[in-house]
Amino acid sequence: MVRAIGYKKMYEVSLALMAFLMLVVPKLVTIGIVLHLGVTVYGIVKRKLEFGINPLNVLFFLLYVAYLIGVFFTDHPDIAQKYLEYKLALVVFPLLFSFKMKEEVSLKLPSIGLFAGVIVLMILGFINSTFYFLETHSYSAFLSGRFSYIHHPTYFAVFAFVGMLLIQYAKEQGWFGTKKWVYPVLLVVMIIGQILSISMAGVLVLFLYIAVMVLKWILRRFGKIPFLAVLVISPVILLLIISKAPGLKTQFETSKKFVVEYVKDPIAFIEVDQTYVQGDETRLIMWTVAALEFSEYPMGVGTGNVDERLDNRLLTYGQVDVASHDYNPHNQFLQTAVEIGWIGLLIFIGIIAYVLFIGFKFKSVLITFIGINLAFNSLFESMLQRQSGIVFYVFWMCLITLVLLKNKRKSNS
Repeated sequence: MVRAIGYKKMYEVSLALMAFLMLVVPKLVTIGIVLHLGVTVYGIVKRKLEFGINPLNVLFFLLYVAYLIGVFFTDHPDIAQKYLEYKLALVVFPLLFSFKMKEEVSLKLPSIGLFAGVIVLMILGFINSTFYFLETHSYSAFLSGRFSYIHHPTYFAVFAFVGMLLIQYAKEQGWFGTKKWVYPVLLVVMIIGQILSISMAGVLVLFLYIAVMVLKWILRRFGKIPFLAVLVISPVILLLIISKAPGLKTQFETSKKFVVEYVKDPIAFIEVDQTYVQGDETRLIMWTVAALEFSEYPMGVGTGNVDERLDNRLLTYGQVDVASHDYNPHNQFLQTAVEIGWIGLLIFIGIIAYVLFIGFKFKSVLITFIGINLAFNSLFESMLQRQSGIVFYVFWMCLITLVLLKNKRKSNS
């Protein structure tokens, strides 16, 4: 069968299956991983693949080791074991992508798997939202969690954003030949998906990407003066968009109000007896208690101990309601720092730094903005705490880095 289809095609099809399953049926992504493992083992036996290590794979592996060491200090072995299972992608994908094809690998089929996954999620989202709309007669049924009910809306915004990046890459590579209508259609779908997610971080990253692309085009086409003019105007346009979009306007105004109160006195802010705590307010409270916990335990509190430690600290400040929800820090940098200490934090920062380094070195907008996306979203969410984020980011970062390094070596030779 492999001979009939061709090993390269089989390899890329297995990647496409993983890219699709991790979005549409996350619990079945293990099947895709096992299939790709089989394809990889076959490739090793038939000498279709060669082993090679790159720094990104090593960094992901070291991050997992840090969590593994943290288990020895846990007060909750059951939670720690669950976390290690969720984070197995930090080992599995770096290991799989350390075995490289001797010929050039294309991102076309894996990207099509992602495009199909986003489209299916959007169809399911519209169906779910429609039923909810019939009950409530509120158009908010088509936004946020009602629309993206399989994954948290922030993660869905990430999927659609990376899909948008891959569409641009596809256009540069000419994947669809004369069918040029495919690119704008897919692009519109991905942008709609991000907008309906109503993720503030997602919208800001999307605007940053569009601004960079427009500025590059203006600089190349019209020169420095128009470039500088648009550079100054862009933040104004962003503020106008936020002020006119109802959902985003509310988020922005609420965030501004809480930030002003917080800056005056952080400790006093979290000591206030809250009867109802909103999302942005919760983040400020969780960031503060997480930072205080890290300052007291710079080596980390141990894998699986974060929720309990933060809850205890919340209770000392009278935040009984917030503590009852067992919130994480809503910030991956703080999440990592509190759980596995400054060493784990440095490894996580190193992962982002290396991805950005690879992006600038190879002038790859694709991998650069995936790194920016992870870094920016990690300021507002613990992006690598859910399997949706871990599997997605590690898979695409490892795969794209593999392709970039492989293609670069081939062109040099």
